[in-house]
Amino acid sequence: MSALMWILTALAGGCGATCRWLLSGAITRRLNAPTSASSITRHVPGSRAQLLRPLCGIAAVNVIGCLLAGAFTFLTTWPHWWTVIGVGFLGAFTTFSTAVVDVCEVLRSHRTALGASLLVGVWALCVVAVIVGAGAALVAMFAPHRRLGRAVCSKRADTLK
Repeated sequence: MSALMWILTALAGGCGATCRWLLSGAITRRLNAPTSASSITRHVPGSRAQLLRPLCGIAAVNVIGCLLAGAFTFLTTWPHWWTVIGVGFLGAFTTFSTAVVDVCEVLRSHRTALGASLLVGVWALCVVAVIVGAGAALVAMFAPHRRLGRAVCSKRADTLK
């Protein structure tokens, strides 16, 4: 790998981590915004809502990143784009280590069933997101009536034949 690819991948990683931080924070702030329905359980110590709200931002970012990774796998025509975007940007955008730390925090509060369901649920959603993203990319590539990236998709479809 050339020095330029290392630099591009590192820059993409920095952008991915920044986007993760911004999006996760925005989702968490939105979920913590006062509403009439959530204000009842918001301040109850140890309530399920109080435990899960901060975790939803990272979970959503991981699912979105997996969806993009599934789609990007089939939409790239230049092999080095996967290194820059897939490994650099999406690798820094998704963060399963933070998700595991979040699960450990729930487990420390003696909520074993909630922690286990959170762990399995997020990972299952991420696997489904990869499949949906890949399926959407394949539909975009092989559906002639769609105008979504026709030139890029047709070039990639020719390499798959």
